[in-house]
Amino acid sequence: MGIRRSGEGGSLYRSLGVSPRKEGVRELVRRLGSSAIPHAFVRTVSVAGEEGRVHALHVDTAGTKPIVTWWAWQEVEDTEVWRWLAEDALVMNLDDLMCAGFRGPFVFCVLFSRDAKLVSDAMLLWLTEGILRLCESLGRWGIQLVHAGGETADVGDLVSPIDVGVAMWSSAVEGEVVSCRPRAGDIVVGIASDGEVGYDQRWNSGIGSNGLTLARTVLLHSEYGREGVLRLRNLPRGRWRLSDVYEGKPLYQWLLSPTRTYAPFLGALWQEGLPVHGVVHCTGGGQTKVLHFLDKGLVVRKHSPFPVPAIFRLIQREGRVSWREMYEVFNMGWRLEVYLSERYVERVLDLARSFGLEARVVGEVVDRVGEPPAVWICSPEGEWLEYRLEEG
Repeated sequence: MGIRRSGEGGSLYRSLGVSPRKEGVRELVRRLGSSAIPHAFVRTVSVAGEEGRVHALHVDTAGTKPIVTWWAWQEVEDTEVWRWLAEDALVMNLDDLMCAGFRGPFVFCVLFSRDAKLVSDAMLLWLTEGILRLCESLGRWGIQLVHAGGETADVGDLVSPIDVGVAMWSSAVEGEVVSCRPRAGDIVVGIASDGEVGYDQRWNSGIGSNGLTLARTVLLHSEYGREGVLRLRNLPRGRWRLSDVYEGKPLYQWLLSPTRTYAPFLGALWQEGLPVHGVVHCTGGGQTKVLHFLDKGLVVRKHSPFPVPAIFRLIQREGRVSWREMYEVFNMGWRLEVYLSERYVERVLDLARSFGLEARVVGEVVDRVGEPPAVWICSPEGEWLEYRLEEG
């Protein structure tokens, strides 16, 4: 299965060695067999002797964000960037699991793979502080995160400067796990990824942990690649330094703003018991993520997208990246989508706003009988961008 792009040419992101859709990887996963709960947002398994329960063990990382984190530390010596990085890896796992209906407890371990010449023990301590801080913060909202240890591997021959990974497990009764099966007539509610939110108590650029390879390549000054300390294939070729100010804040804060978690909202959503037809975490693949959960003939029309956050406008302008590619790589302003019938939309909007989250109707699901699954997005220039999954 692969994305068919209509109209525009090659992908800058793919030329940097990144696959936004990971088509080959998805085929390998399919060969492992079906999930215990078909179409759940994460793969679920059942265990012999535990009738009526399912489990999920999810693994994710902070991507290439550690490269920018290390550069920022060298330039501005803000220890907070390391604490943010730990949050990124945790949230990428937690929110995926909660999109599938898991409610906790969430037991996790952490893997730090580092070049010890570049990443000191003090930096690992700051990373650990970020983990503990997020656990404490979410605990106040009823989200139980249990740290079960981990591993620090000094593998400088493999990693430069550090890879931050998390494996997270949770269990649920079968009836709690939600299949992601959007239906014709569904309304799509988007939840903003940027701005300020009550339970976070801080500003967020909205960038999350996806697309950093593209962002750092087109934005950051080539001086960052001349040092030769980090073994990078894709060297920066932009004009910005991380300490440069963009719209009132240094660029490193825009790029390293920690991935916002939607866990408090999702926990409340599942408690409401609304007949939700799917929740999509718009991470890898950006606004095309839902394609892998659509039945044949369904088209998601995103006719009212959020205004493009400032960090994405900067990346698009500086890198001359097409809007088509921007919406496939980045979340573009909303990293969570709820698919449900129109009669329940206002309840979801009110619930999101009760947490200080900006929420809006971004689109709808329509039936185009016989057509391949597709996503249509209205670009900032008013052009309809089309993405499809096709056989072959």
